[in-house]
Amino acid sequence: MDTDKCYQMILRQGRPLDAAIVLYQNKQVSVDALFSILATYQNQDGGFAYGIEPDCSNPNSSPISSWSATEILFETNLHRKHLPLTSRLETYLSNIFDETGGEFWLTQPSNNDYPCAPWWKHQDPPWRSEFNPSAALTGFLFVNTEEQKYSEHINQLIERYLGHEHMEMHDLVCVTRLYEYLHEENDLRSKSEDFVDKLQKDIEAACFGFDQDTAYRATPSQFFKRFNHPLASRCSDLINRQADVFRLKLMSDSWVDILWSWGQESEAFSKAKWAWQSQLTLAAKHWISKLESNTYD
Repeated sequence: MDTDKCYQMILRQGRPLDAAIVLYQNKQVSVDALFSILATYQNQDGGFAYGIEPDCSNPNSSPISSWSATEILFETNLHRKHLPLTSRLETYLSNIFDETGGEFWLTQPSNNDYPCAPWWKHQDPPWRSEFNPSAALTGFLFVNTEEQKYSEHINQLIERYLGHEHMEMHDLVCVTRLYEYLHEENDLRSKSEDFVDKLQKDIEAACFGFDQDTAYRATPSQFFKRFNHPLASRCSDLINRQADVFRLKLMSDSWVDILWSWGQESEAFSKAKWAWQSQLTLAAKHWISKLESNTYD
């Protein structure tokens, strides 16, 4: 599928948010137009909800849905735009940040009142993760607020990460995003050989065989939003192989499909699947376009 065909499919049949991203990236609409669509997922408290993370339809703000918003902001280079939307998001995240543990909760009780994937169901006691989404959200707050407390928590996150022998892939995605935030700030911690060496080793291990079968597993596209840093250079083989996989998928003139389910078919899952297909197809095309045009940030 050529670029125009792919984008036209998203514009005609995709999620309105993804259509707005396409138009913004092609300089057909302003940042205000994109933010007006993104704002439909934002609550008055500044947090995000309403299925911006397609597997969680909870209309109440949550850290994981807000993380999904930061991923979009980072992908479109808008995470540092000090506009009302990002300022409200910073306020929400600052208000719910657990300073004792230096983390954000992964689930919340109200998830259980709305359709969601089994992994977003709230348990008692709740499932806690040291890094997902805490590492990425702390990086976002550090870049945008420059508050010292977030810098100190980043030191703790990196120290804990270096002590982990095996990393769950979603945790590793969030630590990688933290690295990308730090690199963008030219922060010395992004130049730590121990940190970068371990990230490279862990990403290569997590993505082993990703292009050999159709099982749900970590893929390079989950880890990298930027190609302009030393970690991406070290993982260039993975990045190029991911592009080859995406090219094959897009040649079929159809959506990039998901490799997971909620365990049973439902109207809510069908809606989530459609949103994911739209989001993943856009991500695939953007990945290829960045490589082909040498726009690595």
